Formats: sequence, structure tokens, C-alpha cells
Amino acid sequence: MCARNNERDTMEAMANRSERHQSSTLLNWTVPVLLMGLLIWTSIGLAGFRPVSIVTGSMKPAIDAGDLVIVRNVPPEEIGVGDIIQFSHEHGSMTVVHRVVDTRDQEVFITKGDANLTRDAEPVPADRVLGRVEICIPKVGWLPIYIKNFFGSILGRG
Repeated sequence: MCARNNERDTMEAMANRSERHQSSTLLNWTVPVLLMGLLIWTSIGLAGFRPVSIVTGSMKPAIDAGDLVIVRNVPPEEIGVGDIIQFSHEHGSMTVVHRVVDTRDQEVFITKGDANLTRDAEPVPADRVLGRVEICIPKVGWLPIYIKNFFGSILGRG
């Protein structure tokens, strides 16, 4: 009788251990997959905001090179003097993150980097505004910068 109980207990323990292992394995895969999906979703701006790594010090002391800012898509009417915006540069694919120092009827923004002595040379039309900076996370932007530079050098673009 005792041998049967021990055998049954052993079988139950093995079954429980197997179930725990399966649920643990499922959890080990589910969490990273969900985090990766969220990272991709936000990185390309599908969630209404996106991370941007800052590569220059033109916005010191508020934002420094290597900081990561979170930019949220907002309509031009919600942008005012003092807001920090990301906009596409007039001559290419580069983007700029600078502070709004003046507006013209919410259709044109005058910007300036905090560390710069003068305003930006060209006003920014509302259609070139990509969003407003909502959060700045110090130093976290260095990792994406290093990764981009590493792969750029491998591919001959850096």
C-alpha cells in the first residue's frame, strides 16, 4: 500500500513539475515577444509617440547628446512658445529637436536650440512638425546611437 502511495505521489509530483515547466517556458517566451512587439510598435510611431535619440548638444542644458526623448504626435494647434518640437529639416531626411520661441498663427514656428546664440535660420511650417517632446530620459539614447553607428560602419555607411 505504501509503495503504491509513494508511486502515485511521485507521478503527481512529476506531472506538477512538468506543468510548471511548461507554464514557465511559455512565460519566458511570451514576455520577450510582447516587449519586442511593443518596442517595434512605438519605434515606428504607430502608438502616437516614438523614441528619438539626441545626437548633438544644441538643446543643452534641457536635453543633452545621448539623451532619449519621447516625441508625441500632436496637432499644430497644441504647440506653443516654450514647447520642444521635432521637425524635419528643410534640406533632407535629417530631423531637428529645438524649442519654439515664437509662432505665426500656429502655421509657422520659429525655433532655436537652447545652447545656440541665435534662432534657427528658417521658420518651420506646421506640415514639417513631427511632434512635441513629452519626456526626456538622460543618457539612454547612447545605446541606439552606438548600434546605428556599428551597423553603419559594417554596411559602409558610417
